[in-house]
Amino acid sequence: MVARRAEEEGLNTIVAGSAYDILECVKPPRAVFTDFPMGHPFGRNDEQQHISIIKDAFRVLEQAHDPGTLVVLPYYWGEPWEWIPGKVVEDSGFENILSDEGKEIDE
Repeated sequence: MVARRAEEEGLNTIVAGSAYDILECVKPPRAVFTDFPMGHPFGRNDEQQHISIIKDAFRVLEQAHDPGTLVVLPYYWGEPWEWIPGKVVEDSGFENILSDEGKEIDE
């Protein structure tokens, strides 16, 4: 995985993903999870949401020192969606574990 190789060279990395089981299995050095449809880890076509998720990911990058840290971010798609044909997701049930929720990161 590219993130592991970058970490070996001294570059800290963060991975954003929308497949919790894959992130758990692959175990990137640090990761944030959003419960969105596959291929949309930053949400819909919404610039403000994209910026918020990126800021949260950078906050995790700054604060997470333990290898394999996986943080569930508190974002919602906004309407039910199917991640497996016939299985509609209405509420993920994941709880936010980002310690400084709402705290702005210096730009």
